[in-house]
Amino acid sequence: MKKLTVLLMAIAISSSMVSAVEFARPRMDGIDKQRERIAAILEDADAELSERKRAYLQQRLEILDIQSDFRTALRDAISELGEDATREERSDVVRSVRDTFAERFEEIKDRRRDATTHRRNQRTRDRETDG
Repeated sequence: MKKLTVLLMAIAISSSMVSAVEFARPRMDGIDKQRERIAAILEDADAELSERKRAYLQQRLEILDIQSDFRTALRDAISELGEDATREERSDVVRSVRDTFAERFEEIKDRRRDATTHRRNQRTRDRETDG
């Protein structure tokens, strides 16, 4: 009986210790760190990157720039509202900032779609000439 009591107490203590530990979600690198890393790769003359990989990294760098600009604009717009702003006012500001950046994101999406369509058509042409 003593062993059972000791075992139950040990389980209770260990489970409470485990639940007391906060599990932090691994954070992704900040946008600035990602931009620096990608810029360094693109500037490296020794890096043998395929044209497709280089285009992807340049596009990723452009997206990160827009995201950084978006976050800065959003932070500035919300700070202008002040502490006493209502939830509706904040959501209106977020919506307006999002709308200003939507066009830039749409341009990137359109270029991506065009590139994908071009690659798909190129593969189809290659198959037709091979077959």
